Amino acid sequence: MRQLAQFTKLEELNLQKNPFIKLPADLSCLKQLTTLNIMEVTFADFGAAVHAIVTIPRLKVLYIGMT
Repeated sequence: MRQLAQFTKLEELNLQKNPFIKLPADLSCLKQLTTLNIMEVTFADFGAAVHAIVTIPRLKVLYIGMT
């Protein structure tokens, strides 16, 4: 989590087609993030991923889709 906190000005994050299976539980350190792309990412626990995403304070655009 501390690694993410160093990206204080990150506004867009594209994780499309990456082999992640989970996200950090709290993404609130991404204070400037407004756009997140998690298309074609298969999470082990989708509910936990949604919980993590809703902690992003300024998120406005979410690209999500599963294959």
